[in-house]
Amino acid sequence: MLSGSQQQFLVRNSTLDGWSNGLWNQVFSGDVGAPAQDFGSGGQYTTLAASPVSEEEPFLQVDSSGNDSVFVPAVQHDSVGPSWASGPTPGTAIGIRRFFIATPSDPVLLQVGSQPGAGRADAAAPTAIQDVFFRIGGAATGRATTSLEVNSSQVILDDIWAWRADHGTGVGWTGNVGDTGVVVNGDHVTAYGLFVEADQEPRSGRPTSRRRPPPRPICAPGTWTGPSCARAA
Repeated sequence: MLSGSQQQFLVRNSTLDGWSNGLWNQVFSGDVGAPAQDFGSGGQYTTLAASPVSEEEPFLQVDSSGNDSVFVPAVQHDSVGPSWASGPTPGTAIGIRRFFIATPSDPVLLQVGSQPGAGRADAAAPTAIQDVFFRIGGAATGRATTSLEVNSSQVILDDIWAWRADHGTGVGWTGNVGDTGVVVNGDHVTAYGLFVEADQEPRSGRPTSRRRPPPRPICAPGTWTGPSCARAA
């Protein structure tokens, strides 16, 4: 695998036949054939021998009778390599009628649990939020108070990109307003590849791999209001 000029990259539970290049931050978690760790000695590789807790993405399937269902892979602990390397991935099929198809209706774009502590919490079957990307503004004028709010414990966040656009249509400090990319109100929440960009309020967390650049555009001339603006544009 030639990473080229990729700035950040996360590889999880994969089998690699080689890896080279990359710029700032390349993270490997539970990968066979991952490069040796050299982060902290001038290199860009952070290598974890195993993924502490993970769960592959659910997927739609249709049985021989034409019935739709969602296959939910089982949770894995301290796993290395693909879940299907030694046979079919273990898991459970859930009928499609048990799912609610949501539409945006409030300032929070995606919410797990209606309020702190309201979501289900099961260490044996954690809630998984995977491959979800948010974009506030840029393609069109948009606003959101929070992109993702997790009101539950025992949750896995796997590949989340919460981006307040810094270029495109309707972009400006008072245009595409986006306070917070991700809010977590729960315990035992594990994040792999959490990218929160250019939102306007401070945050903290302990993800496996995180990208968090400062908000931009910062402030237009004459709109400096103190710590909430990093600097005048």
